[in-house]
Amino acid sequence: MVTRILIKKTLRDIRSQWAQFLSVFVMAALTMLVFVGITSAGYGMQRSLNDYNASSAPADAWLTGKDITDDDLDAIRGMDTVSQAQAGITTSASIKDTSEGHDDPSVELNAVDRADIPKLDRIEGSAFRADQTGDANDASAPRDIWLDADLAHDRGWKPGDEIDLTIRGHASHWHVQGLVHSSEYLYPADPDTSVPDHSRLGFAYTGLDSLQTPHHANSYSTVRLRLNTPSGGDKDDSVRTLEDNLRTRLGERFVSFSTRDSRPQTNSLQSRIDKVVKISALFSAIFALVALSTMLTSITRLVGVQRLQIAGMRALGISKNTLRLHYGRYGLLVCGLGAALGFAIAPFTVSKVLLHVYEDSYWLPSWQVSVKPVSWMVLAALVAICFLAAVAACGSSLRRAPAMELSDTSAQSNGSNPRPLIEHWSALWRRIPGNWRWTLRNMHQGKLRTLMGFLGSLGCMVLLCAGFGAQSVAQGMPDMLYGGQYSYQTKATIDPNATRDDTATKQVQDRVEHAMDPSTSAASSDKDRNGQVQWVEERPMEYRDDTSQSAMLNVVGPGSYMAIHDDQGKDIDLDQGAVLTKQAAQALHLKVGDELSFRTSSGKDYLRIPIQAIAYAPVSQGLIISRSTWTDTLGQSFTPTAALLGPQAKDQNIKDVDGVLRVTDFDRQKDGLTQSISSFTGIFAMLKLAALVLGLVVLYNLGVLNYSEEEREYATMRVLGFKRSEIRSSVLRENCSLAVVGWLVGIPAAIAFLKIYLGAVASSTLAFDPKLSWTDLSWASMITLGCSLLVALLVSRRVKRIDMVQTFMSGE
Repeated sequence: MVTRILIKKTLRDIRSQWAQFLSVFVMAALTMLVFVGITSAGYGMQRSLNDYNASSAPADAWLTGKDITDDDLDAIRGMDTVSQAQAGITTSASIKDTSEGHDDPSVELNAVDRADIPKLDRIEGSAFRADQTGDANDASAPRDIWLDADLAHDRGWKPGDEIDLTIRGHASHWHVQGLVHSSEYLYPADPDTSVPDHSRLGFAYTGLDSLQTPHHANSYSTVRLRLNTPSGGDKDDSVRTLEDNLRTRLGERFVSFSTRDSRPQTNSLQSRIDKVVKISALFSAIFALVALSTMLTSITRLVGVQRLQIAGMRALGISKNTLRLHYGRYGLLVCGLGAALGFAIAPFTVSKVLLHVYEDSYWLPSWQVSVKPVSWMVLAALVAICFLAAVAACGSSLRRAPAMELSDTSAQSNGSNPRPLIEHWSALWRRIPGNWRWTLRNMHQGKLRTLMGFLGSLGCMVLLCAGFGAQSVAQGMPDMLYGGQYSYQTKATIDPNATRDDTATKQVQDRVEHAMDPSTSAASSDKDRNGQVQWVEERPMEYRDDTSQSAMLNVVGPGSYMAIHDDQGKDIDLDQGAVLTKQAAQALHLKVGDELSFRTSSGKDYLRIPIQAIAYAPVSQGLIISRSTWTDTLGQSFTPTAALLGPQAKDQNIKDVDGVLRVTDFDRQKDGLTQSISSFTGIFAMLKLAALVLGLVVLYNLGVLNYSEEEREYATMRVLGFKRSEIRSSVLRENCSLAVVGWLVGIPAAIAFLKIYLGAVASSTLAFDPKLSWTDLSWASMITLGCSLLVALLVSRRVKRIDMVQTFMSGE
């Protein structure tokens, strides 16, 4: 009977105080929506990736070299760390596309001797068979090939089609047996645009015999490795030792060594998953701090105002535990329902938005949303905290005798509180207008309420600045990179097979420089022609004692198509010495004057060079040096991998040059990066929407709490003859002053949070310049202050409805 009556009372309380209960409900829902949504997306992607790797069995490491022999394979298989070694050939090729207006796409052609490392996913056609190859000695006989499904779908190729490939300048005929996906190419990014472009770049597989000829039998360029898991040892140390042993075995024939964790095509998704985890921690912490403090304040107030009702129910014989359960039901019911709602819809809203961003760039056979076990713990903890807060709020009333509680009117007032600190400075206090003295005293008496209002405005400002700032930084990257750092019109990527020695390299350079516009090339001097070409060598590199971090070495030849700037936008002269990018310098804890020890992916010995400057570069993090420093100071040979071409170069002429693998125009690169960034629009919008809801709910809730606590004072002011406009001004003054203080403190806090946020999403290859523009700051400020003013106006309208008789008759 008592329980049924108390349940009815709970429902009546919720109906009468619906605004404050609704704010607790919304904050609980929003907290779980953000936390569960982000963590479920990250955990689901991790499980999807793990499941795919387990089923497709990709290699643990890849060795690339020149003329690797069967004796080398036997020696590699005998190394302690290696459990399996699969020989193969990997080379670049282009596919002839006869469709009008279509360029010839490039593919990375993999010839393997077995079909188990990796296991390819058949999309259409027949399953991959390494022993089904065709005759490599008969140029007229078609060989069998399995194409990248995304590339084939974009170009309209299907199983059964006949295609022509050009490999190292030689054309050959191929039969498409099937379309496949590979776990070796989870992120087949275009090296020139840093984003996948399935219309011009892909991969393909064939049997080893398709590329081997009697002149090149038992000679390989790639070895896929399965590694033993060290028992009790350090995995990084064992991998480092293996790499050193491979370098020693192959000597000058060694080209590169990469693991699943360092290879861009395989580690990029894992890197993004790690960033999702970091982002979830950042935003969950912000929401938890503001939301929990708001909910606790609200529930404490909702229970506290029923002090006399608690005493009355105790006088009627209702036990303390029954009352604790009754008021604890506030937290269980309202907070529990809100948290459950946020938990339920998060996987279908926030998680789906995040997955959609990554589905456009990466390939997995399935993308699943999976709720992380810790989410259930957070749900339980959130409800338990609200329950305990409600129980604790009625604790003081339950400890006192009902007669004392009902007769003690001193407990009904705010009591005697210490004066504000500023009030002790008499000279200053007397100069403050009377209405502001009232406001300061009210804020001082309600310290917790004041703190919550401050945190609400602060949190709204921080999250809005993060949303606007991150979006502006990301959207500004294409213009900063293509137009700021790069100013060429066309980039020609050189086929590595065409630069195997100095003579071949010089021939490629000559052919490219002579493939200029006829109106200039025939009559121009070498000096004039070279002004339209800037040669660049881009190589993977590694730092000493930090093999886990990937980096790029950029050796830049004479020219003006690649400009290097510091973080203040000032030009850096590469002739002065080595330049390290800011992201790499921070990761290595290096500064100007320190010495950097590094080696290229194909180098055996480490090179040492002092750092002369720190540069800001959005992409391609690592070391940037001039050609003269590379050749004269370090004594290395310059082997260009790309040519940056000016407006006089004609794309078609450059495409036809023997030794040029592919040509990418300036606009295509910029559009590719812009398209990649645009996929994050949903995340930025979600962040700003969450900040807006957070600000509105928190500020409105605290405004209502502030009004309810001061309602008797406002009624007294009406009795004393104060006008409604004067009382409304008092309400507006207190709410707006808290908002302004939170906004002011929020500006430096937002800048600091933006740095942390962009630092969390940055990587060893991508960096952001965390600057908050005046435009973004203005938008965030207008929304924050606008929300605060709107809430203050809504709350102040309650002054019109003050019932002075009812207010003075209440126990409060």
